[in-house]
Amino acid sequence: YMLGHSEGGMLTPYLMKQSGGGFDGGIVLAGTPRQLWELIYDQNLAMLEGSPEETIATAEAQLEAEKEKLATLDGMSEEELRTTTVFGIPAPYLAHLNRIDALALAHANNAPLLIPQGEEDFQVTTEKDYAAWKEGWADMGELVTYKSSPGLSHLFMPASGSIQDAMGAYATPELVDEGVITDIAEWINTH
Repeated sequence: YMLGHSEGGMLTPYLMKQSGGGFDGGIVLAGTPRQLWELIYDQNLAMLEGSPEETIATAEAQLEAEKEKLATLDGMSEEELRTTTVFGIPAPYLAHLNRIDALALAHANNAPLLIPQGEEDFQVTTEKDYAAWKEGWADMGELVTYKSSPGLSHLFMPASGSIQDAMGAYATPELVDEGVITDIAEWINTH
């Protein structure tokens, strides 16, 4: 079984496909089927909540400028790609990620998936990301198991803080919730 967390979770269906059938199933911990740039864009907007209006306006203009770079990636030369970043991510990597359709790959893999999600995750949210898995894989039936965990963060630990103080929210050492570990083990044992 392949287990990926966050960006690794986004890539789990892709990596399973790349393995040529080397995995019996996948576990997508706090991943998303949306594009990485969409996630970064939304995270940046969320971090701005409560900021002064002029700060928000400046930051939104910067975010839009980064978003506009996305449309130019396909037309860039190799040299331009190597020297360009979008949302702080090297352009070649982002261009590669943009070509990955996790939902379609999971359908093609036709392997069981477990999708755990912390309900207090402010980086990969239940409202947008977890819901996008459910919508995109609605026709996969029992091949996909969803497990939402109240009170847990992006790291599947007790949640504290907010995206405005992400570093502080993750500053307290904790262990991954035992229930999440049990859910993963039980799911693997049933498949």
